Amino acid sequence: MVAPVPPEMRTDNVIPSADPVEMLAVTVQDERTLTQLANSLGATVDDIMIDNRLDDSRVASGTELQVRTTRSRLDRYVKRRETRRKQAASRAKGRRASKVAKRSKRRRKAVKRGREAKAGKKR
Repeated sequence: MVAPVPPEMRTDNVIPSADPVEMLAVTVQDERTLTQLANSLGATVDDIMIDNRLDDSRVASGTELQVRTTRSRLDRYVKRRETRRKQAASRAKGRRASKVAKRSKRRRKAVKRGREAKAGKKR
């Protein structure tokens, strides 16, 4: 004989999450702290420490951590990271371009001074 299931234990009214939790492998970089990583991925520092069996919140650069997060948080994290990389590359490109412009300006001035010096000697 099968006993009836109490209403509080029934699962037919449970709706699965539209955004299930996933484990993500993240390599720690020196400019990121565990707190920043946890905030950006919607996790807590304590959860990360428990999942990775850490005793201290200080983590060496290059350490790979497992972080529990949702797909939407992960997508936002990746999008922000790619945006930051593109902005950094753009800034670096701009610095290179400005250095080239300054160099060519200095060269033009030097050529002009050389021409002026030659013109002064000819007189």
